[in-house]
Amino acid sequence: MNSMAAQHPGTNDAGEQAQPVLDDDFPELTCPGCGTDLAWDDLFLSHRVCSHCQRHFPLAPRDRLALIVDTGSFQETNEDVAAFAKEPGESSSAIIAPPAQRLAESRERDLINETVVTGTARIGGQPVVIVVLDEHATGTAIGSLTTEKVVRAMELAVARRLPLTMFVTGGNAPTTSGPLSLVQPNRIAAVGAQLHIAGVPALTVLCESASVELAGVLAGQCDVVMAEPDTRIWHDRTHPVPSGEPPLTSTQMQEHAWIDAVVQRDRLQSYLANVLDLIGRPGVARVPHGTPAGGIVHPAGRDALQAARRPDRPAAAWYVEQLVSSRVELRGDRGSGDTTAVRAGIGRLDGVSLVYAALDPSTAPAGTEVIVRKLIRMIGVATRLDLPLLLVIGGDDDTSEDLGSALMTAKLSGVLSMAPVPVVVAVTGEVRSGLARSLLTGDRLLCQVNAVFCLSGAQPGLGRIPGPGWQVVTSVEAQRLGLIDQVIPEPAESAASDPQAASVYLREAVGGALAGISASGSRRRVTERQQRIRSVGQSTPAGRDAMRAELNDLRELQRNIARSMEDWRERWDQLRGGQRTLALQRPDWTDMANRLRQRRADLLERASRIDRHLR
Repeated sequence: MNSMAAQHPGTNDAGEQAQPVLDDDFPELTCPGCGTDLAWDDLFLSHRVCSHCQRHFPLAPRDRLALIVDTGSFQETNEDVAAFAKEPGESSSAIIAPPAQRLAESRERDLINETVVTGTARIGGQPVVIVVLDEHATGTAIGSLTTEKVVRAMELAVARRLPLTMFVTGGNAPTTSGPLSLVQPNRIAAVGAQLHIAGVPALTVLCESASVELAGVLAGQCDVVMAEPDTRIWHDRTHPVPSGEPPLTSTQMQEHAWIDAVVQRDRLQSYLANVLDLIGRPGVARVPHGTPAGGIVHPAGRDALQAARRPDRPAAAWYVEQLVSSRVELRGDRGSGDTTAVRAGIGRLDGVSLVYAALDPSTAPAGTEVIVRKLIRMIGVATRLDLPLLLVIGGDDDTSEDLGSALMTAKLSGVLSMAPVPVVVAVTGEVRSGLARSLLTGDRLLCQVNAVFCLSGAQPGLGRIPGPGWQVVTSVEAQRLGLIDQVIPEPAESAASDPQAASVYLREAVGGALAGISASGSRRRVTERQQRIRSVGQSTPAGRDAMRAELNDLRELQRNIARSMEDWRERWDQLRGGQRTLALQRPDWTDMANRLRQRRADLLERASRIDRHLR
């Protein structure tokens, strides 16, 4: 450090002029990453983060709590970890122990209790149950005492219906994992299932460094997983790492979609407060008041398809950005990676918290399995948090599907049909693939006027005139057929001409749909959705006409088959008539039997004469 004096004028407590303070009076404190002097770094002094290179230094559990929770709101629970290992009825001997021993036991108890700090607090005004682990006191494998304290905090969250927030770090302590560590992950998973059944949200923040087992056991039970920038996930440090494999960084975990976000420590409190506000104050859907002036055009066939495929038409992800505020993006499915073909997360639409997913396969092609798994995760998050689900379908692609993809999309449609939360589906582009069609399962199906449905693999029948547009079902036709509930107007030319106005139309339609279905209970909602799906195409005159057209097609097919069979018989007879045939007389079986009996009698008579002659 510079040995020059840093002038800090002021007065002392006695009112006397303070003496200048030299930099040499302070210990050397530089960042090991960039060499910046941290002694006068405000961000380091407040959050233990280097303001120059953003290096995040370790924090003790109490210091972390002071940064995250609202001032004075933390109330500790299950403070004495050693009490979990005492025999029933065993009492402490601290009363009769000498003062020195009592002081030593007090310090030892404080160190043991700092391994895991649990309690209740408020973050951004929202009450939570909080769990904070200590990096230097937690081993690679979670022990029975640590698990007991974590499990009790999870049970408290279930009992009080409070969100659970965990700060997971550890793996550096040279502690020995006992035999009970074999079943500790199962204990945590069992209580984590109770969290999901009770609909209690669970959040995890991975901090500094942690072992793979520790991070997987705790973060695997949570709905939203975050990490600080310098977080590293290590393999088992008690054994050599295979081929010198380095630890996983927070950036790599985000690329693999194992976590949802990387959040700076100084922004972590506001990020958590936003998430807790979304899930803690879901809001009430209200019927919108009026829509912008405009009319609905009725495109048909090729014109509608061209309008839906315009390259400047807004994507589904863009609509979500305009409609949903306070967004918290969720990534991947925790296993198979992530894809930008689906942008999903939690946010607010006109004061109502919801889970959203925007599908744009044409903008970022990806495997169907990855997309389906991510969408199923969003359905699960909406179900556990009891939030409405908004699905926006944008431009589709022409990717052919194999058997595995077809099975996955069928599973997706079944899971969506049984979701106990309000489901609103908005179509803003082209629906072509089986994946996009599998999402047409909701309480309300909305469709922009220039969006279309393509009939891949269909053939023209009596209900359609072969031509350039017979394979396209427009939004107006789909409403007449009973396939959708509402057609959303667009600006005079199209949504591409005025995207903002189109987003306002969409907002009003989605808000009205949410207000119309939010009042129903979950069981009634699922029942009505199942009945709606069961009767789709049978509730409108146009739908019944389409069914009769299919019946006429089948009858015509049957007549064509009959005519083909008759033609085949005639041609066969003609073929046989032109060839020489061998006439075979049908035998008389009675006459043949009499002749056989007579022949047998003759043979017996002849044998008898020969025998008499020989005698």
